Amino acid sequence: MLRKPGKPRYDVPKAYRPIVLLNTMWKVLAAIVANHISFLTEKHQLLPANHFGGRSGQTTADTLHLLTYKVKEAWRSGKIAAVLFLDIEGAFPNAVPAKLLQNLKKRGILSKYTEFVSGMLQDRSTMLKFDGYTSDPIKIDNGIGQGDPLSMVLYQLYNTDLLDVPKDKNEDALAYVDNTILLATAKTFSKVHVTLASMMEREGGILEWSKMHNSPLEFSKLALIDFTHRNSRKERSMLQLPQRCIEPVISTKYLGVILDQNLNWKPQQAHAIGKGTK
Repeated sequence: MLRKPGKPRYDVPKAYRPIVLLNTMWKVLAAIVANHISFLTEKHQLLPANHFGGRSGQTTADTLHLLTYKVKEAWRSGKIAAVLFLDIEGAFPNAVPAKLLQNLKKRGILSKYTEFVSGMLQDRSTMLKFDGYTSDPIKIDNGIGQGDPLSMVLYQLYNTDLLDVPKDKNEDALAYVDNTILLATAKTFSKVHVTLASMMEREGGILEWSKMHNSPLEFSKLALIDFTHRNSRKERSMLQLPQRCIEPVISTKYLGVILDQNLNWKPQQAHAIGKGTK
């Protein structure tokens, strides 16, 4: 980078977070509890099968394979599929302890573990240390400790209600930890967009969950793909939401893989069809 002589250079990262130092013995105990909760979750099927990430024997590839299967299944039925890729701001730090405990009980987690988590999330504090400076203790009353051995399994149970939003056979949802997508199928794109909007706006829908769980959506980063066979000439329309209109894009990045509207699996830059998103 060129700069004027004598002018200092400052490289500021776009996103960063401090390194969190946890008590070693606590990490051992938390890992034991996390492993047992995960075991009980799988044994008793407390999580939906389409909730991936942080689960034994499941990977990002499983999520992508299931998404691909559902899209092609719609094509074989003479339908098209539209997928809305959600973007949740500060997922782990924004989690509300009371809602987390409510979800643990709702999903059938043993009371001894809900009580353990309740105690874990009470009377928390942290200190910031940098350049020889150490702050006074700062009270923490929100969030799941990202990086804590329990964080993954707890967040799975925190946001699993998102996968209960679909109610109709033409509606579906998939999640890889906090990377959630909504899928709708129909004969026309206008109909699938109405279905996606319904999943977002209905009682008990995505917007209500977002508000109740202190998990705001980054609407400027929502991506919409209208999946259709390369020979299809069906007309695409915009997705109308109260917050903004979202125009379909030809491709987007999901779980590190570029998905395009024809499932060609060719790397390309995501961009909108026609005019830019409003």
